[in-house]
Amino acid sequence: MGFVEEQLRYEAWARSFATEDQLRTQTYDEAGYPGWSVVEKAFATCATARGFTSLDGAEVRAALFLISRSWDLGTIVRWFTKPPALGMFGEADILFLARAALADPDPALDDARYQLAAVLPLIHRAEVTELLLGLYEFPHEYTKRLALYSLASLGYPAIRDLIARAWELDDEYAKIGCLHALTTWVNDPPLLRRYLARAETIPGEQLAAWRAKLS
Repeated sequence: MGFVEEQLRYEAWARSFATEDQLRTQTYDEAGYPGWSVVEKAFATCATARGFTSLDGAEVRAALFLISRSWDLGTIVRWFTKPPALGMFGEADILFLARAALADPDPALDDARYQLAAVLPLIHRAEVTELLLGLYEFPHEYTKRLALYSLASLGYPAIRDLIARAWELDDEYAKIGCLHALTTWVNDPPLLRRYLARAETIPGEQLAAWRAKLS
């Protein structure tokens, strides 16, 4: 049973109860899909038997779609565990899927992109930095933020430039992400103080809470 077929099953389930607006914005309970065990078995079989590089383009895209829809389960890519883990995949699988996610700009795959951004630092290959920089360039804020975190955790030399760019986004959580990166991975207290001073004039309850905590 292929990933395209599993995607079709998932989409039929979603259309059976979600409104058009919920489908468009993906604001329904994705974790409630009753077929996740079958999907997970398909991923496990592919990862252990033949690998993702043997799939055609449609199957790869369907696999990324299903990873996207499973973002809040953490059973396919273990991206939100502490520490994160690759889940069902080997390093070659994650690298292949990340390249495929970079090549397909469809917003329906955004939730796969940020999961991949979260776990790429677990792979110690030079290509990882290039992939994360590509993910940082996506317009989806959370993808950009997790790519920023991962690059910061790897000690990317130009991380201050990426923080400066992310700060200019008109998004409260992007700015919080900059503060988090500065306090967690970038040891530059004067720079942090400058960003905290800039945050004083920017509205947002969550940003204000972070500023108060760090000041």
